Amino acid sequence: TLPNQPARKMAGEISGLKRELREEIGVEIEPGFPVLLNEAVAPDHSRHVVQIVLQARILSGTPRVTGLDPRVDTVEFQPFSKLPGLEMYLADGARLAALLQNPPLATIPSLGNLWR
Repeated sequence: TLPNQPARKMAGEISGLKRELREEIGVEIEPGFPVLLNEAVAPDHSRHVVQIVLQARILSGTPRVTGLDPRVDTVEFQPFSKLPGLEMYLADGARLAALLQNPPLATIPSLGNLWR
């Protein structure tokens, strides 16, 4: 769990993730092991963003735009080989690819405050 977050709160977050993916891109997933934890805190402390990157397995469905959320206009899967070059918010594609090539770790790596 995240610091100061009870296990039941994290269970609610996982349920929310599963619901969002089902509603927004039409897939049922089984969340896996957390791979990376990133956070960013604004210099004035007005915003604090926490990003948890999980492995997941698609149980059913084909990723597509469902139209339920107008902010989702594209769903695109890329081959693993392209991960290092993908532009992502907070997560670094090259570091994420390196972590995914190794067996799960006992702890989740964190890069510290990534606010830019």
